[in-house]
Amino acid sequence: MKKRILSILTAGMIFMISGCTMLSGKTGLDKDDESGLQAQIQNNTETQTKPEDENKPGNVEEADGKDNNVTVGNSNNENTNSAETLSEEEWKKIYLSFLEKDIDSIMPEYDSEWRDSWNMGFIYVNDDDVPELVLCSGYEAAGNVILTIINGEVKYCFTNRLNFYFIERENIINNNDGIMGDFYDYIFKIGDEGFETVATGHYYEANYYSGEESTDEWVYCFDDKVLKDKDEYLSNLKKYIETDRIKFYYDGTGYDEMIAYLSGKGYKDYKEAYSDIVKKGVSFMNEELDSFALIERRNQDPMLVCIGEGFFKIYSYDNGLLYAGDAEFFGENKYDIIFSGSGVLYDYAYFTNETYCSARTFSNGTSLAEYNNSIQVVDENGEAVTDKENIPLYTYTVNGFDCTYEEFDGFVSKFYEDELNQLTPNNAEIKYMTYLDKDELLKELSR
Repeated sequence: MKKRILSILTAGMIFMISGCTMLSGKTGLDKDDESGLQAQIQNNTETQTKPEDENKPGNVEEADGKDNNVTVGNSNNENTNSAETLSEEEWKKIYLSFLEKDIDSIMPEYDSEWRDSWNMGFIYVNDDDVPELVLCSGYEAAGNVILTIINGEVKYCFTNRLNFYFIERENIINNNDGIMGDFYDYIFKIGDEGFETVATGHYYEANYYSGEESTDEWVYCFDDKVLKDKDEYLSNLKKYIETDRIKFYYDGTGYDEMIAYLSGKGYKDYKEAYSDIVKKGVSFMNEELDSFALIERRNQDPMLVCIGEGFFKIYSYDNGLLYAGDAEFFGENKYDIIFSGSGVLYDYAYFTNETYCSARTFSNGTSLAEYNNSIQVVDENGEAVTDKENIPLYTYTVNGFDCTYEEFDGFVSKFYEDELNQLTPNNAEIKYMTYLDKDELLKELSR
């Protein structure tokens, strides 16, 4: 029997794995991002073809069909659409019909095999009980499609390229992306007729459109108004969305799994789902993941972790919907912690001049993420910059936005120290647990 060792704390239990995957989400105030232009908002189900991404100059006036006069406050974001009162059976039927009959009319013509590669999952944008459905292409040119239901009809919008973030149940989304030297924030919500633009931001290198050599000078615009600097831009952005509370759509389930779930033909419980997965075999990059562990969670079914020599993969089952994320890779400079109870996957990576942390939660067939990092300040020669006491200086970010050390540390505490304090007594002992092999796991799942 092949065995793996993982460390746990006896009370509450954290599971520690020495590997992690870097978060793919990114925010626009990062000069090195590569992205594209404008969110495509379509509030009907007529035949539409998503245009291929064009890296043309952005313009805050270019949003066809968008209402830039709509205003929403930061914590006062009104859910202006008529709240859907559909039963679970009703909204599943509506989404199922759209995915089976109408979805091809709006998908990219150049990606006819999208069902084999796109992932999808549910998020809650506004505060009704009907979730929004995200279809993620996994590549920048196609971006994402976000579906919602208004008065019994599916409405949809395309994000421009991949990156977007939102605050759960506060009816605010930001399609925040760009290309190197040219970035944007397209902020929108769900209104009475479908998706509506709330505000538009745009910032770019001063010489970006002239073709001249790049400089450190930037131009910042918000709702057609030229601003004086980055701080004023961020101040305008935060009037609409609190960046320290945002979440990123990280990953979802497959098309066939979603169809089975919506049609009521999915797995009846996590035991059936995990047994089927293990019997079929779990592999990645021609490597068999043949050691397993069940991680208990509060108020949710347990997670299944599958381990190989170089990779591990997490499965999560929630109310009939199975999530199977990409495999995570092992590395000497990174590790993962899974918190038993909450099921949070906390990734930590450290490099010579940088640390990187992300925290992911799993529900509704979807993984949502938040992240932060610290980067050491260096001079033009690559030498560390220090303070008066010769202590190296760092810059800190939370969810891609600059922050203080205290805010950075608060993020770490939220997902690590605070949770450990809640889960484990001061005298908790560290013990070790052996993973199960295939036969042992199947026996456990048959009980």
